[in-house]
Amino acid sequence: MSQNISSVASELKNVLLAQSGTYIWIGSGVSKQAQYLDWKQTVQELCEKCGVPPIESGETATSCVLLGKAHECKNVNLDKYEETLIDLFSKDPACIPEEITLLLHLPIAGFLTTNFDPLLAKAVSRHFGGNPIKYSINDYPNYVSKDIGDWREIGVRLPLFYMHGYIFPADTSPHPSAKNLVFTSRDFSEPTYSFIVDSFLNELLKLNSIIFIGYSLSEDPIQKIFQKMSEIFKTLQTRHPNWELPPKYIILRTKRTVLEGSPSKRDYAQEEEENKIFLELGVRTIRVEDFADISRILKQVQNLLDTVSPVGKLDPFVKR
Repeated sequence: MSQNISSVASELKNVLLAQSGTYIWIGSGVSKQAQYLDWKQTVQELCEKCGVPPIESGETATSCVLLGKAHECKNVNLDKYEETLIDLFSKDPACIPEEITLLLHLPIAGFLTTNFDPLLAKAVSRHFGGNPIKYSINDYPNYVSKDIGDWREIGVRLPLFYMHGYIFPADTSPHPSAKNLVFTSRDFSEPTYSFIVDSFLNELLKLNSIIFIGYSLSEDPIQKIFQKMSEIFKTLQTRHPNWELPPKYIILRTKRTVLEGSPSKRDYAQEEEENKIFLELGVRTIRVEDFADISRILKQVQNLLDTVSPVGKLDPFVKR
């Protein structure tokens, strides 16, 4: 663990106890543990199935490159594009990662994800014994900002926001579909996307804390939204010095440089450069060596919360 577990856990415990409510933003790094492909792997699979030249081995797979390739695949063969995404992401998860199980016992406000797969929905359903009254699945373009506060106002359900769309599992109704997914450069440039996601994230960032896990915030359109909101909030804080924005955290793996014939070495300079980028977006960085460290942090957070409320253990789902 690159940072002290106790200090990180204590800070996150205080965030979870705050009145603002904390959302967990899950990225493809978590879903990959459940045997789903990550962003680059998915685009390469689409290229193969749609007959599009893949990303070359020497080419850096930036978000612009990946979004552009996905657009090319969709343009060349729409049917095969949708069929491939359904095949990849309508299947059940191979496992439920430990981090998800641990998070479901913490006082969180809900989940956000830009993934398409049913990992979160399956984990939450299992946690609640399949009771659909206890949680809601809100997928693009059907989610609305008022859902953000529902858990505090009503206290009956845990919201899951599939911000870029959701492919329903093959064994459920409605049947799997890839028509509303946001995955290409053209999808991100649609006015509908900007309108829905801008207003949603504006409300979310203003009112709630966020912890990013397995997500690198690498999509340019999402980064631009965060940058815009960060500038707005800085202006508000200048006019209202006592007003504080709920904190945002991103948990990232340490950066490593591999030297020929030598063990990998931690690259502090690269980490510092990346940390500055996130700080400009209003996001603080927590560094870990692997996902096992995240589980250790979450277990320590739960232990700290248990000392605050040993009887109810602050299980958010008691309220629901």
